[in-house]
Amino acid sequence: MKEVTFSKQLKFGVLIAAICFTVALITEIGIFFNIGWILYGMMFVINPAVPNNMPERKIKKGRVAVRICGVVIVFIGMTMRVSL
Repeated sequence: MKEVTFSKQLKFGVLIAAICFTVALITEIGIFFNIGWILYGMMFVINPAVPNNMPERKIKKGRVAVRICGVVIVFIGMTMRVSL
């Protein structure tokens, strides 16, 4: 199985978020905005891909930082209130 790179995961996350945001605008249901944020953050919590140009000695700290950022994104998605 191929390893998911940071750039592929970033592009896929933006695609998922864009789809959720579009669905929210079309259906006028604000919860889809939150779902987009939560899915995007959970991708980085579950699979903490780091950039390819990161030095070997910093990969472990980089994965922790990516997971923390993913948790922050999930928190934003859970607390943000959207009304359309």
